[in-house]
Amino acid sequence: TSDCTFENLHKGRVYPILRWTSRDVGRQARHVRLTFSAKAWPGGVGMNELAVRASGPNAARIVGSVVRDVDGDGAGDILAWTDQAELVIVGANGSVRMRKRFPGWITSVEFVSDLDPAGPRLLVTTREARLYGLTAEGRELWRTDFLASQTINGDLPTGYSIGTLRQKDGRRVIVVGNYHMSTFVSSQGEVLEYVPLPGAYHGLTLARGADFDGDGEEDI
Repeated sequence: TSDCTFENLHKGRVYPILRWTSRDVGRQARHVRLTFSAKAWPGGVGMNELAVRASGPNAARIVGSVVRDVDGDGAGDILAWTDQAELVIVGANGSVRMRKRFPGWITSVEFVSDLDPAGPRLLVTTREARLYGLTAEGRELWRTDFLASQTINGDLPTGYSIGTLRQKDGRRVIVVGNYHMSTFVSSQGEVLEYVPLPGAYHGLTLARGADFDGDGEEDI
């Protein structure tokens, strides 16, 4: 199953993201008809596009990747995600270390070794406006919802990049780049603050900040 999202932008108007869960009926079809009750589709916004993803062992296509040292051995591991909402970690020796499917389309992935005293963390943002925090082995620890931010910035709440900033006390906070906004999240997955910014900020978030002014706190 997979969470489905719908966003409609037209001449500056942004409609709220809606979520449904699809169910695999195990059948093949050339045409699909979707019907929604009035309660499931408030406002009566018309759907103008339906995306269908192929399934099967050979259907996945890699849409993004980063190289990070996940196991701490000094060698880079490949973190790759596919259009099937699946994240795969491949070790330096070619072995598959982890494989995990998410409820929605993956938009960015980051690995932070010093985010939490309890251990390193995998961070994943998905199309349905969520941020996931996982162990290096892929066990989900928490998930955070960004839907509330769409009422602040008047735009889609999906996260498209992930970075971290070190505070003066040594703790790190997560910074997620959204459309025209950055979202600050604690290492435990709590949204600390939504900060509107001009421009499409999602393309500007760095993996790690730097202390540019020497005050002991990292900046973006």
